[in-house]
Amino acid sequence: ERLADAIRDIFHRLQREMPEANLKQADLPRGAMPIEPEGTAPGFIIEADGKLLIALPGVPWEMKAMLGKTVIPLLSERAGGGALVSSEIYVVGLGESATHEKIADLVAAQTNPSIAFLAGRGQVRVRLTARASTREEAEALIAPVEADVRALLGDWAVPGAVDSLAEALGAILVERGETVAAAESLTGGLIAAELTRAEGASRFFAGSLVTYSTEAKHRVAGVARSLLEEPGPVSEDVARALAEGAARSFDADLGISATGVAGPAEQGGQPVGAIFVGACYRGRVEARRIRGYGDRSHTKAIAVTYAIDLGRRLLLHP
Repeated sequence: ERLADAIRDIFHRLQREMPEANLKQADLPRGAMPIEPEGTAPGFIIEADGKLLIALPGVPWEMKAMLGKTVIPLLSERAGGGALVSSEIYVVGLGESATHEKIADLVAAQTNPSIAFLAGRGQVRVRLTARASTREEAEALIAPVEADVRALLGDWAVPGAVDSLAEALGAILVERGETVAAAESLTGGLIAAELTRAEGASRFFAGSLVTYSTEAKHRVAGVARSLLEEPGPVSEDVARALAEGAARSFDADLGISATGVAGPAEQGGQPVGAIFVGACYRGRVEARRIRGYGDRSHTKAIAVTYAIDLGRRLLLHP
């Protein structure tokens, strides 16, 4: 009944009428210990024969919150206390295999901390995880290994402890009192969405132009018609012009852009997966060609990663 009341309260706070079917979410197996819900779906824990069965809802943000508040502390306690600490190094432009190859000796010798790779969206996260009696001791175990990893990866590794490339870019801009704007074709607003995920984005993000059509690139971002005709809307030249248009439109210090072909068919002689990203800062304008892969969503995600990273690199090496 307590879970049922909690579900009713959620709908009441949302000022929505609750379907009676939602009360089924309060039904738990006999002997289960409930995990308080973050949304309307609770989780539960069953213990039998010295083992734990933990069930969580499938909604990612609800599951993540319940893991942090209930599950991880419980498992840590059952494991005899101590601290389990992880640190991640973001790597862009190198690929998982090449990243592994550069630090292969460290991976082969790993004990505590352990080293794992998480790849996707055009980036690799190298995760170092250490276990110790206290958090401070675990961090001390990680520090020298992280320094060795960064030394081997060089500029491929994003400096500092950050949760995203957007956070890394934002930190530089905030420190300098500067702003960034975007002009997006292929990504259709996804660069803006990624930048605004970073805490305090209003301090560094000015806005984004979504110029999906060829005509919009000219009318909204000011790209010359001659460039749109030759070499065409999917090109390094247009990526540069879009970045300049973004900075000019929002009076921003840094402009970044992305144009490309997500599929299903080629465009203007460019194959599916062709991506061009651009950035301009203090009169310097850069563009890069990237090859995307996977489905449309993954190709767009890669474009977002490389556009933000090109802007970050241009800030560091103007």
